[in-house]
Amino acid sequence: MNQGPDALFYLLLLILPVSALVARQVPMGQMARMALAWVGIFAVGLVIATGYTRNRATVDEWLVSAGLKRVAVRGGTVSIPRSSDGHFYADVQLNGVERRLMIDSGATETAIDPDLAKAAGIATDPVRSEVVETAGGEVTALIGHTERLRLGPIEAERLRVLVAPSFKGGVLGMNFLSQLKSWRVEGDLMVLVPVGASGDNYT
Repeated sequence: MNQGPDALFYLLLLILPVSALVARQVPMGQMARMALAWVGIFAVGLVIATGYTRNRATVDEWLVSAGLKRVAVRGGTVSIPRSSDGHFYADVQLNGVERRLMIDSGATETAIDPDLAKAAGIATDPVRSEVVETAGGEVTALIGHTERLRLGPIEAERLRVLVAPSFKGGVLGMNFLSQLKSWRVEGDLMVLVPVGASGDNYT
């Protein structure tokens, strides 16, 4: 990756305060101390920015978990009819790959199997895993993130997903539902309302 333009940008930012000090005829010793302070500030900022860029998924995951950042969800209202087995299912696109997932308000996380993760290009880190409790017992799952999840007119970006072979079929969990403005069940319809939504769309 060519970082020349970035380096030039930071150099220009550093030159500006130094030029201001020269124009004010600040003594050389004081100017040197202030210049070193500015270098330190820019160095810390550069380290933080680089660290975030390289570990964006982990940082974003922590911010969402801490309630300091929301997954970007937008679109129109969706009403989903109840299936004959009593559950609600939705045709969902994960990075453009369509699958029918059960919407499970009892599941803390959205969960998929490795085949779907591979088809959708969802990368997982083999050294990062999480033990989750399921109806069938404890499951060790890998952690990934979708670039884009689409349910009808609703789109979610950077949604966390758990990946394990036992999640065959997949579920859309509370980490998706909780990012909506509201969701509710009205008779045999589940209504999903993202922030700023208007109008009804049926799937």
